[in-house]
Amino acid sequence: SGLLIDIQFGKMIGFYALIYLVVGFLNGLFEQMFYDEDIKLPLFLIAVSDFLYGITIYFFTFLLNSDFRFTYYLNRIIVPEMIYTIVITLGVYPLLLFINHKLEAVEYLMSSRLIVLIIVFCLTSSILIGRLFYLQIVRGEDYLENYELQIRKTRTVPGTRGNIFDRNGEVIAYNELAYSVTIEDIIPTDTKTEDKNKILNDTLDSVLSIVEENGDSVIDNFGIILDSSGSYQFAETNETSRLRFVADVHGKSFIDDLTEKEKNKTAEQIVHYLCKRYGLDYSEHDAAYILKMVNMRYAMGLNSYQQWLTTVLASDVSDATAAAIMENQDSLQGVDISEDSLRRYPDGQYFASIIGYTGQISQEEYDDLSDDEKKRYSLSDIVGKSGIEHTFDSVLQGEKGKTTFYVDNLGKVTDTVSMTDPKAGNDVYLTIDKNLQISAYKLLEEKLAGIVLSKLSNVLDYDPSAEKDTKYIK
Repeated sequence: SGLLIDIQFGKMIGFYALIYLVVGFLNGLFEQMFYDEDIKLPLFLIAVSDFLYGITIYFFTFLLNSDFRFTYYLNRIIVPEMIYTIVITLGVYPLLLFINHKLEAVEYLMSSRLIVLIIVFCLTSSILIGRLFYLQIVRGEDYLENYELQIRKTRTVPGTRGNIFDRNGEVIAYNELAYSVTIEDIIPTDTKTEDKNKILNDTLDSVLSIVEENGDSVIDNFGIILDSSGSYQFAETNETSRLRFVADVHGKSFIDDLTEKEKNKTAEQIVHYLCKRYGLDYSEHDAAYILKMVNMRYAMGLNSYQQWLTTVLASDVSDATAAAIMENQDSLQGVDISEDSLRRYPDGQYFASIIGYTGQISQEEYDDLSDDEKKRYSLSDIVGKSGIEHTFDSVLQGEKGKTTFYVDNLGKVTDTVSMTDPKAGNDVYLTIDKNLQISAYKLLEEKLAGIVLSKLSNVLDYDPSAEKDTKYIK
C-alpha cells in the first residue's frame, strides 16, 4: 500500500512504503498479545498507528516547510482521520473475525496463520487506502487552500515618534494619524522576471489610477523630477549628492565604483535605464506617468523586493482613496491600507531652522550607521534629517513591534500567530519659549521689512525712448 501511494501521489519513491513498513513491524510485536474476541488491542494499535502516521507526515511535509501550526493540523487532520479509522475498524473487524472463524475449520491444513496475516494486511491496507481517499479526494481541495496558499510571515510595526515641546509644554512637533497605501511583494520567487514585472506594473497602474481619481498623489521622493518644460532633471544640484543617487540606481556601494559612462548619464538616460529594468514601455506613456511608475518601483527596489516587507506608495490619502483600495483589494495583489503617523509642525515657519524635518532614510545615511544601529533601522524607516529631529533621533524613535501571521495567496491575513506591541518614542522638551520665539520672529521680520522698504526708490535716470531694441530696457 505504501509503495502504491508513493507511485500515485508521492514526490519520492519509498517514503510512504518505509512508513508503512515500520508501522507494520511495530504492530507485529504485539502478535503474542492478540486474541480474536478482544477488539480493544486492535483498536488501540490502529489508533496509535494512525496517530503516529499523522505526526510523521506533519513533521516531514509541513514542519520542515516552516508550517508550525501543529494544533490546526492535529484538530483538522490527525484526530478526524483517527476517528474515521476507528469507526471503519468497528464495522470491518467483526466481519473479518467471522471469516477467520470459518477458516479455523481448515486451519489444521495450514502450518501457520498465514491467511490471518494476509487478512490483517488487507484490512490495514483497506483502512489506509480509505484514509488516503478521504485525505486526497474528499478533503484534498480544502487542504490545498489551507496549506499551499497560506504563508507565514513576520511584519515589523514602527513605534510612534515622540513629540517635541517647548519649556512650557507647548507643542512644537507632533504626530497625526493618517492612511497610507502600501504594497508587499507576495509574488512567488520562482516567477520569471518578465512575468513579475508585468504583474507589478499592472498592480501599480491600478493603484495610481485609484489614488489620482480621488484627488491624492503617489510618493514623490525619487532623485529625478520634471522641469517646467516637461524634461527630466536631477533633483539634487550638488554633484556629490547626484553621483550618490546614480550609484544607488546602479547598485554600487561607493561613487568610485561607477564607470565614467555611468557618472555622465543624464536624468533621461537614468529613467530609460530603469524603464528597461522594470519592463516599462517608455514610448507608450508620457513623461509624468513614467516618472510616477518609476517612483513606486524604485521605492520597492530600496527594500530589495524582500517579500512581505511593506513599501509606502501614497501617504496621507483621503478616506475615499482608502475605501476604493479596500474595495478592489482582491485584484490588487499585495496592496493594503495601513494606519501611519505623519509628522506635523503647527508653527513650522518660526521653528524650521531649529526643529528641522523628517524623511525616509537614504542609502548613504544607512551606510553611516554602526552595526548596532543598523539592527534598529531599515531602508524604509522615517528618520530625522536635520535640526532637533536629527540630533535627538535615537531618543524620539520608538521601538518596533513585531507581528507574525499567515496570509493567503491574495495577501489577506488568515491567522495571527503572535504579536509584540511597538513602544512609542520619548518626548523631548526644549529650553526655548515658543511664544517668545514667535514674537521675536515677527518683530525681527517687521524691522527687516522696514529697512528694505526704506532702501527702495523709484528713479528713472535714462530715457527708454532712445533705445532702439527693447531688450536693452531693464
